[in-house]
Amino acid sequence: MIGRNDPCWCRSGMKYKHCHLDRGNQKPLEPFQIVELYKKAFSQETCLAPDVWLNECSSKIATAHTVPKSSSLQRISRQGHLYSFFPMTRFIDENNQLKSKGKLKPELLGINKASTFTGFCSRHDDAIFAPLEKDVFRGTPEQCFLLGYRALVREIYTKCGQKHSAALARNLGKL
Repeated sequence: MIGRNDPCWCRSGMKYKHCHLDRGNQKPLEPFQIVELYKKAFSQETCLAPDVWLNECSSKIATAHTVPKSSSLQRISRQGHLYSFFPMTRFIDENNQLKSKGKLKPELLGINKASTFTGFCSRHDDAIFAPLEKDVFRGTPEQCFLLGYRALVREIYTKCGQKHSAALARNLGKL
């Protein structure tokens, strides 16, 4: 038998009394509650500008487009919308039922929300990506680099969300 002050069996690094001791008496989370926790993990607001600029961040976080809205998204949109795939957070309806039998189906999304993430403050998003957003796209080396850089930062942002969701998954039994 595990003592209250022994390390928890789940290897969390916490004492059993602070981790799983009272788990049997806890009310399980509803699926929509779990979905909301995952949404939060994947929608962190941060500025991923180079560290040397972080003391110059503005307090407002930008909703940055991975794909430039003016030069690319508008060209492929239809009446201000385009098809997009949504993460698992869209698979559960208001009655906690699994929609679409778990199959990933594209849904229409407004152009202002397409390919966005909150990974830069407004000052750095504007300063770094001005050649993409404010100039006509000509495929210059600078514009091509910035497209790749923004995609890389989006991937880093997603990995940070995965890190938060992994911590969430470890702690779900404790909530």
